[in-house]
Amino acid sequence: MDYDSVLAAIDTWPMEDRLRLINDLQDRCEGYFAQPVLSEATKAELERRIAVLEKDPNRVVSWEDVDARIRARYPQ
Repeated sequence: MDYDSVLAAIDTWPMEDRLRLINDLQDRCEGYFAQPVLSEATKAELERRIAVLEKDPNRVVSWEDVDARIRARYPQ
């Protein structure tokens, strides 16, 4: 089967099976890709965010709150 035929076949699958395939492919590729190299600007931003969190640990938003906001803004 060529690549385009495989994609065409996958297009007929239920979404649950497509997502399972994605996860399985990611697992099979684990370790293949090197860790990304962070730019100095990204490192500085991460350090800034960590410092803010360490200064005020209560200044966080739970995943449940984030999820609820997203679902309210973009209902299906």
